[in-house]
Amino acid sequence: MLGKEFVDLDGTCDEISVDFMAQRLPPPTAAAASASSQRVSVDDGTLKLDSKVRWVDPSAVRLMVSTDPETSEATVVLFHSCNNDCNRHMCVDTEADEDVGCLRFEAATFLPALRALHGAGAEAVRCSDLPLVEATDRVALCENLIEAGCLELVA
Repeated sequence: MLGKEFVDLDGTCDEISVDFMAQRLPPPTAAAASASSQRVSVDDGTLKLDSKVRWVDPSAVRLMVSTDPETSEATVVLFHSCNNDCNRHMCVDTEADEDVGCLRFEAATFLPALRALHGAGAEAVRCSDLPLVEATDRVALCENLIEAGCLELVA
């Protein structure tokens, strides 16, 4: 008689996706990807509520809902390949957390906005249209994602 085993398909897919994101090449630079956009440092105050942003490459990000091991609260984990080193393509140790592009956000606050960005794909989204209660959270989220190389400011 064969034993029945439970396989957590979501967990397995998540693990494979993390490995894939860590191993893949980063997306092409914003200038090469689109002549109509430009990378801007958010330190100069150019990001405002009426600014439009979009993913540098929607296929370079993967959202996962997880549980924070310390607080047991739901978190959104965004794995990305935007900062991967081309010289280490397919040679990254995925067991080392520092080698995997990963951003963590409180699910209760940021999940709706991250879903809206994810759902937009390659289309630009106005920062003020993100479904967050606080306007400062909208700008902070976009700044965080721009600094990580995941979002770009659309001129």
